[in-house]
Amino acid sequence: MRTLDLVAEAGLDYVADWINDDMPYPVTTSAGALTAMPLAWDLSDQRLLFQQHMDTAEFVEQVLRAFKTLYAEAAETGSGRILTLTITPWLMGQPHRIRALAAMLDRILEHAGVWPATGAEIVDAWRASN
Repeated sequence: MRTLDLVAEAGLDYVADWINDDMPYPVTTSAGALTAMPLAWDLSDQRLLFQQHMDTAEFVEQVLRAFKTLYAEAAETGSGRILTLTITPWLMGQPHRIRALAAMLDRILEHAGVWPATGAEIVDAWRASN
């Protein structure tokens, strides 16, 4: 029950462990403000590759479909969208998958306006805009 208070007390800016929204939002704690960052569990390599036994090509295609939707939403609204990718080294880092990951990231990054940001960079930009 005190986890968010402890995270804020430790001086951290955000948490990224809730799957309840697809955009950042403020969280108030007894120790100050935090930002809840999106976590797209439905795109997690652990969920899709390990739990659901999806093959690598299907995983890549699912992420690219999600990206296409978010990219279109960003264009429509004139504001950013966050594509959260939870990548696990023991899954996507395997020799038979690593090239597919690199190619997928290259395809995403070739689009205008895509920003490969860290969580901290996203939080700073989101807070500056609100």
